Amino acid sequence: MGGRVATVTWLVVEHARVVVTGYVALLRRDGAGIPWGAAILSRVVLGMSVVSVILLVRRSGYGYGTAGLAAAVSSFGTAAATPVWGRLIDRRGPARLLWWLGVGYLVGMVNLAVVVTVGAPIGLVLVSAAVAGMLFPPVSAVARVGWRRLYGIELRDRAFSLDGVTTELGFVTGPIMAAALVDLVAPWVAVVVAGLAMATSTVLFTRTDLVRGIAGTVATIRGGAVRVPAVRVLMLVFGLVGVGFGSLDVLAPAVAEANGRPALAGVLLAAFALGSAIGGLVYGSRSWPGTRHRRLHVLTTAMVGSLLAVTFVLDDLLWFGLVALVAGLVIAPSVVIIFALADDLAPSSVVTEALSWLNTAVTAGAATGAAVAGQFVEHVGIAQAVYAGAAVMAIASLVVARSRTTLDAEPVRA
Repeated sequence: MGGRVATVTWLVVEHARVVVTGYVALLRRDGAGIPWGAAILSRVVLGMSVVSVILLVRRSGYGYGTAGLAAAVSSFGTAAATPVWGRLIDRRGPARLLWWLGVGYLVGMVNLAVVVTVGAPIGLVLVSAAVAGMLFPPVSAVARVGWRRLYGIELRDRAFSLDGVTTELGFVTGPIMAAALVDLVAPWVAVVVAGLAMATSTVLFTRTDLVRGIAGTVATIRGGAVRVPAVRVLMLVFGLVGVGFGSLDVLAPAVAEANGRPALAGVLLAAFALGSAIGGLVYGSRSWPGTRHRRLHVLTTAMVGSLLAVTFVLDDLLWFGLVALVAGLVIAPSVVIIFALADDLAPSSVVTEALSWLNTAVTAGAATGAAVAGQFVEHVGIAQAVYAGAAVMAIASLVVARSRTTLDAEPVRA
């Protein structure tokens, strides 16, 4: 028995070593350092910004309602503006626009810190938050376009997998950093540091050969990326999947509170994030059988099953955490496939805009999911909120199943 355990342990460790070695090679590629650093920092800043804005507004004497609205309008400002910036980048190239947006975001965050600190009217606070959000540079979208140029189609999915893992880590570490700055220094410092970090990384990003090598194009599609059938399908799927993601942000704290351990809400959310990170790293470490459409259908169906499994462990936090870890395994691979399909099926003249629309779709879906789940938890019950999330995931799986012709089309960017 001991020998079998040792053998299994060795195999797991060896596979982990091979996986890690493959990802380290990506980061060591010539010209990869600053682009990856900028992409990772942009995810951390995005995670920081929401928490820092909420804490700044609340600790400056405004109510929780105002704090929540400020964070919401900032997030929706980012979601609404990102496709616009993406379209301009497709036409004119990314370097100059990203530079101005990086500087503009810093100015917007400093302005927000000043407006809130001096106790300005609520309307001005919300407008300032929205403007700052709109100026958030779409570094992530440009980086995803750049990974194909840097690594080729063979390693593109691996780069997308690492990209997805850094997103999860950013949303975990960002809020922690924001809270630490608020507690150790001052609320306004967290907001300004987020703006300064984003501006610095964006400006450095624009000076890399990877970004300078992405040229704009005169030829485009009338109506933009949303006129591409595959992009519309992927936006719908990602938006529906986002509803499920957003519901988790409410369900985990609700389950922790219902079991008398509200302080463990962060641990339960971290279990989903850890599972997603593991799933993303494993997915990107090797080739998988079947078309991407088929894999996406399997993964979205698995999401439905994993959410339904959660309903059996709502009264046991340990089992809930374990199920959350397993459920998270399919999250990052699904995201990787969605972005890879968009990268393949969107013409080069609108690819940045297409990837930006996907970010907008999942952001809007997550906001909707959180709001709906909150209403279900408060007025109906936690289990019913989970059932509602599973139902939305089932619709996403059905949309994928019915879109085989669209998503299995020949890549226009092979």
